[in-house]
Amino acid sequence: MEKRTLFCYYSSQLVPSSSGPGRWPLTPETRVRSSLGLFSNNIMWFYKLNQMFFERLQHDADLLLAIENIFKQHDMRMGCFAVIGAVKGAHIAFYNQEEKQYIDTMIDKPAEILSCIGNVSEIEGKISVHAHIKLGYEDSSARGGHLLEGTVIFAAELFGVALEGEQLQRTFDEVTGLNLWAFEKNPY
Repeated sequence: MEKRTLFCYYSSQLVPSSSGPGRWPLTPETRVRSSLGLFSNNIMWFYKLNQMFFERLQHDADLLLAIENIFKQHDMRMGCFAVIGAVKGAHIAFYNQEEKQYIDTMIDKPAEILSCIGNVSEIEGKISVHAHIKLGYEDSSARGGHLLEGTVIFAAELFGVALEGEQLQRTFDEVTGLNLWAFEKNPY
């Protein structure tokens, strides 16, 4: 089995751990940054926090475009976000893994945004917002999926985090049929 370096987070520093999997130092100061990638080909990127911000989104605006425009206006090309609020109607999609295509759904009724999270990176030099949304309805049912243009805001508040570091780029992945984060080389 290939040996990989484990990383623990100690008092604001990344330090290698020779303890091995399942043997993280158990002190109050210790936080495990991530165990992803220990026995697979998963890739991690580490970024510095540039700034955090809050933004009230405009009534009747398109939710996906409003998020994209905020990041563009402030020249933030990488980050993550969460949105709460309500929509008048939604356009969401489910990705069919076998057919490698999105199946989209228009929902023409008001809903609460139970959760909307996503990230911002680039595709071919342009800002790309990738978001998923979960919506709650008057009868307590819920629906969710990939957020698409056409989701109309009733009221919404965005919490965003801009990141700095090597720009994350999305490129087409043959295996999944999706635009996924690309990497130059495996850091392990």
